[in-house]
Amino acid sequence: MSKRICALMLLVLAFTFSCSLQSQVKPRDFPRLPGAILLTGYPAYCLALTTASETQVIQRGSGDTDIFAAMSRDGSVIVSVHEKMDGNPKSAPQLIFSVYSSLKKSWTDFGGRAFRVHAAVSHDGNSLAYAAEEREQNGSVHSRLHFIDIKSGVESVGPEIGRSRVAQLSWSPDGRNIVYAISETLDERGIEGSPAIKIVDLQTGKVTKIADGSEPAWSPSRDWIAYYGPKGDQIWIVHPDATGNQLLATLPPDNWPHLGGTGSFIEVPVWSPDSGRILLNESWNPDKDTFAIHIVDILTHKMTRELKDKAPVWGWAEAK
Repeated sequence: MSKRICALMLLVLAFTFSCSLQSQVKPRDFPRLPGAILLTGYPAYCLALTTASETQVIQRGSGDTDIFAAMSRDGSVIVSVHEKMDGNPKSAPQLIFSVYSSLKKSWTDFGGRAFRVHAAVSHDGNSLAYAAEEREQNGSVHSRLHFIDIKSGVESVGPEIGRSRVAQLSWSPDGRNIVYAISETLDERGIEGSPAIKIVDLQTGKVTKIADGSEPAWSPSRDWIAYYGPKGDQIWIVHPDATGNQLLATLPPDNWPHLGGTGSFIEVPVWSPDSGRILLNESWNPDKDTFAIHIVDILTHKMTRELKDKAPVWGWAEAK
C-alpha cells in the first residue's frame, strides 16, 4: 500500500471519528494569502472563503466520506459534495452536488449518486463534469463523463474515458478538453496498475496519455498541467501535448514514521490566477487533520512553506 493511500486513509478515519469537527474549526485555522481569495476548509464539515483580512464560512454540516470541493477561476462558483437523507431513517445517505453562488450567497442542490465524489468546474463556472462508473457483470469498470449545466440543471452524457475508476478531473480553460487521472488497466480481468494522466477531446472523444501520475490540474494560461508523481511527494508540470515534462519540487522527509517518513501532497494542486505559482497541501499533522501550505514558483522551481497546521486549500482566485 502506498504512503499516499495510507495518508488518505488516515485522514478519512480522522474525519469519521471527528463528528464535531464543524464546531471546532475556527477562523484562525483557515489559511490566508495577500491578494487572494482562497476556498478552504473540510468539505461537508466546514467550508470558507478567505481574503487577507476576512473569513466567510459558507457551509457547515456533517459527513464521513472522502469528498471534495472546487471553485471557478473567478471565485464566483463553488462546488461541494455532501450527504443528504431522503427522510427514510433506514436509507443510506445520498451524495449530492451543491453549487454555491458567491454573488447570490446561496446554495443550489443537484441530484447525485455515491460515485459522484470527484467533479470538475469549468473555468467560466457554467458547467460541472464528473466521471460515472458503469460496472459490467465480470466486475470490470467503465468510466464515462457526465455533464451538468449549472444554470438549468440539465444533465448530459459524454464519452467513455477508460476502463477503470477515474480519480480527479480538470477542465481546459477553453472548455474543449478535460484532463484526468486513471489507473491503467493491466489485463482483461480489469486489474489496475499505476495511475496515468490523460486528456480527452470533448468533441471527438479521443483520449491521449501525457504522463504517469495523479491529481492533474490545468493552468489558467492553458500552457501547463500540474500533477503529482507516483509516490505523491513530487510536483510536476507538463504541456498538454505531452512535451516539456519537468519536476518542480520534492517534499523533504517528514516527522511521521507511520506514514513512511516521507511527506505527501494531498488533494489537487491549486494554480494561482496568473499561472505563475502552484499551491500545494501537505499532510502535516494527521492526528489533528491539519495541513502545511506550500507554494512553488514555476520559473525558479523554488518551493516555500507558507503556513502549517491549517485547513486545506481547494481553490485560488484573485481578490478584487
